[in-house]
Amino acid sequence: HLQRGMASNEVRIQELNVRRVWARVYADVRTTYAQAALFKKQAELLQENMASLQRFLALIEDRYQSGEIPKSDFQRGRIEAAKVESDYLAIENERRKSLARLNILLGRAPDAELDVEDVLREESLTSTLKELTESAMAQSPDIRISALELDSARKNLLKEKRSRWPSWSLGLQRTEEADEEDY
Repeated sequence: HLQRGMASNEVRIQELNVRRVWARVYADVRTTYAQAALFKKQAELLQENMASLQRFLALIEDRYQSGEIPKSDFQRGRIEAAKVESDYLAIENERRKSLARLNILLGRAPDAELDVEDVLREESLTSTLKELTESAMAQSPDIRISALELDSARKNLLKEKRSRWPSWSLGLQRTEEADEEDY
């Protein structure tokens, strides 16, 4: 009975371990997707800024060429443009890395084509923090695994205690008096 209970706990623990891994993969995919969408939006905004800055630089250069502004203002504009371009390249690199990570999480080649929609919907909470905490505690694979491991440990302790009890045996043996000789 104890062995069967411990074996049942082990099976349940492994099932919960699988559930825990799937929950982590699901969370990783959602997080990585959101990051990729955020990086995509940031890259688009930086591209728009670069286009505006290029137009602004063209105006500054014309004013510099005509002698209306000093060279330092023109240089400052070029430095700002270089900074925005550097920021764009860094964000684009992060976007590519997040897409590669997402592909890997999905079991695909890191360089496989993948596009993310930048439409991320806000999810509203319909429960209170206390309700969410209680639900998480009740459904958490980690907590359930710990409870099953504790139950198995208790059963194992009881089994060990029982193995130290003296064993009693009662037996019957048939003897025939006719074959016995009294000396």
